[in-house]
Amino acid sequence: MTRMLIRLNVIMRNFKERGNYPMLYVVDRAGDRSDAVVLIVDILYEDRGQAEEFANAILEHLSSHNIKVLKHGLDSYLVPWREVWRFVAMVAVNQ
Repeated sequence: MTRMLIRLNVIMRNFKERGNYPMLYVVDRAGDRSDAVVLIVDILYEDRGQAEEFANAILEHLSSHNIKVLKHGLDSYLVPWREVWRFVAMVAVNQ
């Protein structure tokens, strides 16, 4: 579990730095589950189309590193003066 948390954190940090993307991300444990971790990415684009393209780019990047995404979703929420998109994915831990 800890190895996957570190690996996913490094992969996402490299993805952000390489593309200079406007995003914030968190990798954490998925509650009581020992077979999955959660990746939460706040996408700082206001347009849904751009946010969906960005979410697809994240999924492609994860699959290029042989990381299996169990399920994912994209929702929006409001912060003062803007709308932010949140991409949430449950990622399998390699056993």
